[in-house]
Amino acid sequence: MNLLSLTISKKLFSIFLINSIVTLAISGIVISSFFGISETIEYNTKVFSTFNNNIKSLRAEQASIKGTAQGFYLNISSNSIKDSSNKIINSFANMSSILSEITDQKNESVGSIKVVDEELFRITEKYITSLDCENNLNTETCLTKNSDITKELNDLRQKGIVTEGFLSTKIIEFNKKTGVFNQQKISETFEEDILLKNKLNSTVIEEIQELILLKNALTNEVNLIAKNSKNILATTEKAKDLLTEFSESYLEFSSQERLLKTALRIATIPLAQAGSITPQENRALSKGLKTFMRVMSDYYKKLLEGRESPAVEIIQSTFKMDYLEYFSKYEKIVNDKKAINLIQNFYTKFIEINKTFVDEVILFRNHGEFAKDFNKLDESFKSTIINVSNVLNENFNESANSLIDETGQFIWIVLAISVVGILFSLLFGFLVRRSITAPVNDLVEMSKDIAQGEGDLTKRIKVSGKDELGELSTWFNMFLKRLNNMVIEIKKQTSNISESTQEMALGNQDLSNRTHQQSTSLEETASAMEEINSIVQNNAEDAKNANEITKKAQQSVVNSRTELLNTVESSIETNHEMLKKAQQSVVESRTEILDTVDNSIETNQDMLKNLQTTNSSVVNAMEEIMESSKKIEGITTLMNDIAFQTNLLALNASVEAARAGEHGKGFAVVASEVRKLAHRSAKASTEIGELIQDSLGHISSGRNLVNDGEKGMEEMRTIIETMLNNLKSQSDSNLNGILESVDEMRTKIETNLNNLKSQSDSNLDGILESVKEVSEVMENIKVASQEQAEGVDQINRSITDMDRLTQENAALVEQNTTASQHMAEAAVDLQELLNTFRVEDDDTKSIESPAVNNDNLIVEQNKLEQLPGKTENDNFIFEQNNLEQFPEKAESEKTTVQSEKPANKDIEPFA
Repeated sequence: MNLLSLTISKKLFSIFLINSIVTLAISGIVISSFFGISETIEYNTKVFSTFNNNIKSLRAEQASIKGTAQGFYLNISSNSIKDSSNKIINSFANMSSILSEITDQKNESVGSIKVVDEELFRITEKYITSLDCENNLNTETCLTKNSDITKELNDLRQKGIVTEGFLSTKIIEFNKKTGVFNQQKISETFEEDILLKNKLNSTVIEEIQELILLKNALTNEVNLIAKNSKNILATTEKAKDLLTEFSESYLEFSSQERLLKTALRIATIPLAQAGSITPQENRALSKGLKTFMRVMSDYYKKLLEGRESPAVEIIQSTFKMDYLEYFSKYEKIVNDKKAINLIQNFYTKFIEINKTFVDEVILFRNHGEFAKDFNKLDESFKSTIINVSNVLNENFNESANSLIDETGQFIWIVLAISVVGILFSLLFGFLVRRSITAPVNDLVEMSKDIAQGEGDLTKRIKVSGKDELGELSTWFNMFLKRLNNMVIEIKKQTSNISESTQEMALGNQDLSNRTHQQSTSLEETASAMEEINSIVQNNAEDAKNANEITKKAQQSVVNSRTELLNTVESSIETNHEMLKKAQQSVVESRTEILDTVDNSIETNQDMLKNLQTTNSSVVNAMEEIMESSKKIEGITTLMNDIAFQTNLLALNASVEAARAGEHGKGFAVVASEVRKLAHRSAKASTEIGELIQDSLGHISSGRNLVNDGEKGMEEMRTIIETMLNNLKSQSDSNLNGILESVDEMRTKIETNLNNLKSQSDSNLDGILESVKEVSEVMENIKVASQEQAEGVDQINRSITDMDRLTQENAALVEQNTTASQHMAEAAVDLQELLNTFRVEDDDTKSIESPAVNNDNLIVEQNKLEQLPGKTENDNFIFEQNNLEQFPEKAESEKTTVQSEKPANKDIEPFA
């Protein structure tokens, strides 16, 4: 198939199709080659990495549990137990979560990996397959084999690879028992461990299941340790509390040894007198008590020294025996409950704390056993994790090496396919490029000849082929044809523009003449309006001066009226103040007199109240003194009785001393002194009673006098209040009369002054109204003159604007003339440019030069230049302002110009 007969789009589509086929082929090969690699990568990156990280997390949690468990052993406290328990619970929860994730079905590929302990498998196979020494038991070879294999198995056990219960241990036990390497006997002996072979070839998931079992066992073991730690803590606290009581009971027991001996001696004296016990038995009991006390003291020391050791268990079994050996005899003889309770209390405390110490030792022993079991399970858990981790790392390394090999092969395959595809694409692209660029080069050469030659629009491009370039050549030829027609039409329109320009120049000449005449008329009118404006302004100034004089007269009247009114008001205020002060003075005098009387009344009342209060206090004090005196009188009576009884006792003592004879002399002297003291006490109490009776009489008389004085003061207070009230009422009536006279005088003065003020105010208001009317008339004259001046000024400004517009119109005429000349010259230039193109059917005539009309235009320009006050810059500014002020006019002129352009009906529109 010829490439020239294809379109460019089909050629490009062919390139795209070939490249797509090559790309798809490479992609298919890459995908097929990468499929296996992606599975390996996914396995290594997602499944295996996650699985291996989980194994490492398990190892970390295992180490964390082992470290946290130390809180159950070192410095045991409630907080350490609580913290360790919480941390271990969290670790076990994390373990459960990790193990649950590991055993998920998505990790099935990792779980199916074989876990083969090559070293253990080698030793076991070596051991089993080398049992050919049955008939040569004592040969050096067999002994050497036995020794070597046993040593290797022991090494593996120490490393944690082989644990108790595995085949290795039973093989060693079997060797010790029989010393025979017999295949059949070994098989019979180790039937229960037949699963060991499967253990040596188990999978990762089976190892994980074993980890789950170990985790559960660890959980139970940790719970036991935590519970035991709590028991140890509780027992230790209990022992601490009991130690105090035990020490106190021992101190009491040891310090009361004399009491125990006394109780024993008291109990044995009647028995010895009755002959129930012999003196030897009595001495043996006393000596036995001493030995008993020493033995109990030794037990006390041993118990305290042997705490947290097995010695407390031995003490528990021997103490009771030694105690009962003597106490049973002592209890039968001694009836002293205090002594018996003392010994029994020590015994009870000893047994109780001894039992606590034994419980403590048992708990510590259990703690050690639990720790041993925990460490054993922890080591098994650790060895299983290490074994699985090693297998996973080995599997990962193998997978990584396989991935590297597959990646290398994949890279070489992709490179080879890519090189072949690139070569094929380049070859096909080169052929397509030649088929596209050859016609394009021909088209460029033809267009260059048309553009840089003589402007011959009659030439046409040769069309070859049916592709997009052929269509482009056809349409370009049509464009040249339309361009030829357009140039012909432009030449015709250029001739029309030249004729219109000449007509515009003649019209501008006529407009210039008329504008000049109008400008002269406006100048004369402006001069007349200036004279009228000056006359009107003089009238307005005279009216303004008259108005100001009237306003000054009005202000003078207002000021006089204000001064008169102020004078009257000041007189009114002066009289008002004077009367007000007089009235205030009377009121203040009245108030001072009344206040003085009230103060006298209040002072009198307060003084009398104070006297009454004092009298009441005196009366109350006397009452209290009388009550106290009566109580003292009772006390003196009691003292008399005591003195009487003391005298009797002294008398009896003297009698008894006399009976005692020589031995009672000292007692007789004391009795005599006591009797004298009793007489003195009786005499003193009698004198006190008499003094109290005299005091009571004086107090009663004083109380009567105070009551009489209180009645007299009450009568005096009533008389004084009556006198002061009469004085107050008379002073109040006199002062009220004075105040009424002052008020009447003030009212009359204010009435006269107000009448004077109102008459003066009415007269001045009439004068002020007349002046205001004159002022208003003058104000109206001034306003009318100002309005007239403004009207004349506005007319003057309008004439000035008309003159300015006339000047601007003259400038526009000049600009239009110049623009017409330039337009004519541009039409000639355009005609010359169009003549450079060679076109078909050109029958247009050439344009005459515009130099013929230049003289007339120059004359008109000189006339316009004689108009004063306008420059080209002012004309330009005016033109802009004119366009801004009259946009409708500018738009209409634009529409007119556009309507004057003839429509070009001969030019066809672009397709």
